[in-house]
Amino acid sequence: MWFGARVGFQGVSFTLLCSYLFYPLTYLMGFSSSDLFKMGELLGIKIFANSFVGFREFGKLVLNRVDLEEYVTSSNGSWHWEGADIILDSTNKTLHGGILTKRSEVIGTYALCGLNHLGAVGVTMGILNTLAPSRKDVISKYVVRANIAGQMACFMTACIAGMLFNQDSG
Repeated sequence: MWFGARVGFQGVSFTLLCSYLFYPLTYLMGFSSSDLFKMGELLGIKIFANSFVGFREFGKLVLNRVDLEEYVTSSNGSWHWEGADIILDSTNKTLHGGILTKRSEVIGTYALCGLNHLGAVGVTMGILNTLAPSRKDVISKYVVRANIAGQMACFMTACIAGMLFNQDSG
């Protein structure tokens, strides 16, 4: 929100920009249409911030669906949306961020599982330049490409998982 306010756009956050930036990618990967913006946001967090942060936020959404299913089966099942959050009426519990479909959970697990984010580029360069200082030019030339290739490998694995996912079996 801070960056959005500095350029005169109130309510514009980094995660909102990532959700729009990665919307086409999430669509091509086969995520459920209701989860495209959420997953775009998570992919942006994973790539630009840290893989662990992105996967932690993803885990919260997965647990929200588990909590909602337990709530519906054990109580009257009355709940409603309030913005992006789900409010469980009888317990007045809020599931922040809503839920993901099972399809999006499966594809997202593979898409977010890699440890290739921008911070990893710096770590890799630091380690490899220490091990082979004479090869700095080669290392700096290929480490970004290797990161992008690793990212693409995670995304392609997620696409294959989406093709193999059968809603009826799981």
